[in-house]
Amino acid sequence: MKAILNIGLNNNPLSQEAIINNLREDYALDTYKFAIGRYEDENEPTLVVHIESPYARTSHFIKKIEELATILTQNCIAVSTDQFDILVYAQNFNGQRYKFNNQYFIR
Repeated sequence: MKAILNIGLNNNPLSQEAIINNLREDYALDTYKFAIGRYEDENEPTLVVHIESPYARTSHFIKKIEELATILTQNCIAVSTDQFDILVYAQNFNGQRYKFNNQYFIR
């Protein structure tokens, strides 16, 4: 499955390089870039990463992204795949959850 991740960098404990290295452990990276996104009406530096997932089951892919959001102290990571679009929330997130909005997604 091919996917694009929008990873916010505010409150993120890892450097952009460390995030890329972390992703390379689980995914084949195609490309990545830095952009300015929006989250809760605020500008946020965002890492936009194009990956290919080796996981056959969607549930396993989602679980790995949940873990990533938790490690990176992000409320959620926006994900667009060739099968679905979703906001994947960190495992311990208890706040308001939003639906994926293509208007805010960076490709």
